[in-house]
Amino acid sequence: MELFKWVKDIEHVYEDLIEKTKEENFAEIQNLKNQQENLIEKTLAENQKFMSLALKSLSEEVDNEIKILEQNLDVAIKNIEINYQKNLKNLHKLIIEKLRFDFSA
Repeated sequence: MELFKWVKDIEHVYEDLIEKTKEENFAEIQNLKNQQENLIEKTLAENQKFMSLALKSLSEEVDNEIKILEQNLDVAIKNIEINYQKNLKNLHKLIIEKLRFDFSA
């Protein structure tokens, strides 16, 4: 019967269209997935680059502050040594007076 053959042809075309649509949708979904993965990888790479630059900048700033602190400590230590040397005679005299070893009076 011609009608059944025609219905089977329609059914076959319908199944082919559904299969083709599934394949196209799968390919489109796969393409979108790949695009999203690439976007995520790009974003992660940019974030990593930003963090590396921020850490480098922070490290340089800390190093500079450490150098300034070391310089300030060196200056302070030199000032202490200079003041100690300036006051050494007075310290000796004060110690002798406190211990009452001053026999010159």
